[in-house]
Amino acid sequence: MSSIARGSANLLLLAEILEVADAIHRAAGEPTYNQSIHEHDCGTPACALAHWYAYKGTTWLDAAVGEDLEEFAVTPSESLELFGARGCGDARTAQQAATYLRSFVVKRVRAAGAHASAPTSDQLETDAALLDASWRWL
Repeated sequence: MSSIARGSANLLLLAEILEVADAIHRAAGEPTYNQSIHEHDCGTPACALAHWYAYKGTTWLDAAVGEDLEEFAVTPSESLELFGARGCGDARTAQQAATYLRSFVVKRVRAAGAHASAPTSDQLETDAALLDASWRWL
């Protein structure tokens, strides 16, 4: 799987994580999504990246500088767009952030399709799951 395909799959997974975590936080009476901080005073993750690292069993403090660039196959400016204090289009809820992440992936897939040569059968086979997940959000 290409790095863009893997990064896009990770972004789609993060969108799902945000939605599920939000429901769990609400049911437990815990604070919910807040992109402007990494974690709440109670220790629960607040922002998108903190949720990602919690899913991985670590914290954002343990992450290597630029790790998000590799895991999500994004540029530094895209990382800021997605994960900065006003990331995901200044999302105020987990649902808004999840929607933004999915839209980002769709734009990425469309752009890659517009600039790519015809894919090989191996590329089609390895990227099929990502494409299926991405296109359902069109």
